[in-house]
Amino acid sequence: MALLAGAVAFFFRQEVLSTLSDVSGGDVTWARQLLHNAVHGRLFESSVCHNSLGGVVHNPWAYANNTGNHVNLTPYFFGWLYALWPTLAGYYAVSLLAQYGGLALFFWLAARSAAAVQAEARAWLVVALLLLSAGLFWTATFNGLFPLYLAPFFAAMVYALEADRPVVYAASLVLALLVSEDSAMFLSCFGFTLAALRPERRRWGVATWLAGALWSAAAVLWLQPAARVGMELSAQTNMADRLMRTTTADGVRRWLGSLLELLRAVAVFAPALAFAALSAGRTLKETLREALPMLFLAPAVHWLVTIMAGGGHHWMPVFLCLFYILLRLLCAPGAAPLPATASGLARPAAAALGVYFALNTFGLYYKPVKYLVKGVVLPPLLGYPAPDHSAKVAHNLRVLEFVDSIPAERSVTYFINDYLTAYTAGRSDFWWFPAYFDQADLLLIDKDGTDFEWRKVDFRLPSEVRGFLESLVGPDGRVPAPKLALLRDRLAGPGGTHRVLRDDADLLVLERLSPGLLPASPTSRGLSFLRRGPRADGSAFSNPGMSLKSVEGPLP
Repeated sequence: MALLAGAVAFFFRQEVLSTLSDVSGGDVTWARQLLHNAVHGRLFESSVCHNSLGGVVHNPWAYANNTGNHVNLTPYFFGWLYALWPTLAGYYAVSLLAQYGGLALFFWLAARSAAAVQAEARAWLVVALLLLSAGLFWTATFNGLFPLYLAPFFAAMVYALEADRPVVYAASLVLALLVSEDSAMFLSCFGFTLAALRPERRRWGVATWLAGALWSAAAVLWLQPAARVGMELSAQTNMADRLMRTTTADGVRRWLGSLLELLRAVAVFAPALAFAALSAGRTLKETLREALPMLFLAPAVHWLVTIMAGGGHHWMPVFLCLFYILLRLLCAPGAAPLPATASGLARPAAAALGVYFALNTFGLYYKPVKYLVKGVVLPPLLGYPAPDHSAKVAHNLRVLEFVDSIPAERSVTYFINDYLTAYTAGRSDFWWFPAYFDQADLLLIDKDGTDFEWRKVDFRLPSEVRGFLESLVGPDGRVPAPKLALLRDRLAGPGGTHRVLRDDADLLVLERLSPGLLPASPTSRGLSFLRRGPRADGSAFSNPGMSLKSVEGPLP
């Protein structure tokens, strides 16, 4: 447990608090903003989903109902906990607490309920095997995805399954299904596998199979299309298009890479299965008979996404199936008595295997390895000084300090590094530059920023404006000082629409003199998926359906 606590502390120190980590960019930005908006009465509303070609839809609006992307419900239950510490560190703390807390509680109960004989030793062995399987911490922090919140509810399902408590199972199943449509697809496959492997729980498995299939079908065929008013699907989400790409040379390489991801995932879990079979006195044949279907058939949707997307999405479905297998091997009714050595060494094994857990976790988790190898191990061996990230961290902290000082009701367009975006996601109205750069209340440009986003996004801008924006960025991805001055002078010069709020070594911040019009979809709030009139507060939408036209004043 001390090693686990150390891994968590290392994660927060090196990944979150350092401001230099990949875990503060990408999907966690989307997840944190959605939780923030839910707490502040803007359920399902997202500005992060604006027009991203790398996402699900081409969105012509300033906001989107995120249900058009993923149907998430249960994760919002954790919003009250996030509100106690509404920061990026707080978001990860809530996510880790939900997963580790739920898994520890329900798997401990399942172990004790299913095997009264040697229950204490068996429960400790389960803990040891969870550590041995490694990858848990990597999986639990993978970009802060909402599907990670499946863990505690699936754990409750397994507890109810082994303790023969159908009401608890049904309630847990409903909560698990509502995590996301991805979770519902996985649970449908899990139910099918459960019905095939365990005749005494066939009814439970069939009910899970049907519930998962019906809810995922409703989510994909009804809820998501209903929330995509005025939007169109990205080609990236088209399964037929992805299948065609797998026939090309590049597609074959991506497919082979996906298979390696699959084998890598299973390899991480292999030691835990071997140790569980040995401890329970099971033969290899008995172990494989239940383990293989649960590791490959139950998370079939995960493997499909891995192959179609050309890389591992996340390992939570596979890891949860491993939990189930471990409990079945060690704690199923009628399980063989534990060997004396296994019973007596359960607690020491949990501690010793924690070392394996820690090493595998750091090996799987890219950033700590990069920091440790490049920043600690190699410098003294190769005779060069260790890199000093203090200046970059200090700059990032100054940028974030200014961002935190902006009132939450102000809309902002940012040009900052991607690994800082999740730190800024505690507000409802922000976009990546150049989206609405001439219409948001503030335009904020990090002078050390390199993640210019226009290449990824369809802004439907006039060609001359797009050409000007493209010309701003230098070969290193930054906006050179002369081009930055040009942008400032054209927006905040005589007759311009903005004024200079801050211009120093860290930031250029321009404030719009009068409110701009943002194209907002009539379905951007709440559960209303119909084209209805005014917002709930009575105000009208600003030109719904218009294409964004920018820079009509000082820019060409």
